[in-house]
Amino acid sequence: MREKKALKHVKPKEKKKHKWWDSILQGLILALMSLAAVAAGLSIPGLAAGMQDKRVDKFQREVELEPGALSLTSDGTKIEKIMLAKKFVYSSTDDFRPVELENGRFLTEGEAKDRIRDVFEIAKDTGLYVGMSGDWNNIQGKPVLLIPASGDESTGLVWIVSSHFELGDTLCVLQFVVDDSSGLVTALKIQGPIGMMPEDRPETLKKLAENLSAYYAFSDTQLVPQSEEELTSGSSDECFIYFKREGEIILELPVTLGDSMWAIR
Repeated sequence: MREKKALKHVKPKEKKKHKWWDSILQGLILALMSLAAVAAGLSIPGLAAGMQDKRVDKFQREVELEPGALSLTSDGTKIEKIMLAKKFVYSSTDDFRPVELENGRFLTEGEAKDRIRDVFEIAKDTGLYVGMSGDWNNIQGKPVLLIPASGDESTGLVWIVSSHFELGDTLCVLQFVVDDSSGLVTALKIQGPIGMMPEDRPETLKKLAENLSAYYAFSDTQLVPQSEEELTSGSSDECFIYFKREGEIILELPVTLGDSMWAIR
């Protein structure tokens, strides 16, 4: 029998990896400095221009953005969004300045939460646990502006979406990141009941790579799962899907296939 894995509470200032869903608790920290960074011309097109003329008084008011239309993106742009989510997930809370916003520019809260259907699409026919659509009936979504503390990385506006329910004595948890400008799910994690993880890791990873390739609709980028030899020789839950262009690896996307949890991040 596999052990139930529960979420741990992490203080906002404590450096912990893999706790990206806790980072949103730092929502209004350094809001004035963050908005100045956006106005300086970071990577969200038209974001500074979309800011309404509202004063953020002592960090008590969230920022409101004008709505926009979802943008079509190239392979390179999509990969940049995936890389940003990956860096955010694997960073500490000191590496990013997450600023909670009142709304997204391109997506509404309802549209962001509806991306749960994309999670089901990504997991289709993999054997990975996703629960039933009706199980996740308490979905919460919040738009967050990610500003790297170093200033060396691109800024991104994403939605952090989460839900949970109890199945017997098991706490099932769903968490995923949605890019605001494209509507793409760029990272996700599902914690499920004991005994629901597929045993054929190579086949699961292969199907997952196929689903991601179709989902992101790349034109000149191929997704290649880690080889069966590499998977069976390692003892870690972590494996990789390689993003290749002209035979060269341009991104290694970590995938966790654990006892009762799986994640793309």
